[in-house]
Amino acid sequence: AGTVQEINEIKQERTPQVLAGYSYRTRTGDPGSSKLTDQQAPIVVTFPVNDAQANIKITPVALNAGTLSTDYYSNMTFGSGVLTAAQGQNLPSVSDAQTARGVGLSVGFQQGPFTFDAGVTPLGFQYSKFTGGVNYQTMLNDSATSYLGINLSSRPVTDSLLSFAGTTDPRSGLSWGGVMASGGRVNFSHLFGEDK
Repeated sequence: AGTVQEINEIKQERTPQVLAGYSYRTRTGDPGSSKLTDQQAPIVVTFPVNDAQANIKITPVALNAGTLSTDYYSNMTFGSGVLTAAQGQNLPSVSDAQTARGVGLSVGFQQGPFTFDAGVTPLGFQYSKFTGGVNYQTMLNDSATSYLGINLSSRPVTDSLLSFAGTTDPRSGLSWGGVMASGGRVNFSHLFGEDK
């Protein structure tokens, strides 16, 4: 028979949960390009599946980079502006605010040392792409002093509206952005010394 604390921990692991949150991130920079306000309101539903935990995550996202300055230099550095200026053509201003709204979707699964997730970057953005990852983390010895972690993932670069959502130059009609960072990592850690 387990203790009351162990029984409560098992009940908590076996109980479905709905979690909601809100994050607000801001970055200074040039309006319309490197400036960014990023608001996200994730909703996560977790539930047991046999001995594992599964989750479904829905994340509404709102991005705002502001409006590009009307001065010649700022307009020239946006999109096709430098090509238009080099050809001696009139350079119309980009007057619309650089904004994006969308909803990211993902599912996740955890069992023992394995964690897996897969989804899409927010639907409604200029570019919506696959995102996901696989993570494995385990102890290498009985004394819990050595750990091994292996991670493979593809995640969006969220540094700017351009890299996260993508944008369109209204002068040329060309679109670009939606950058993903993909790769892997192996971690090994060992704790030295003894607890006293």
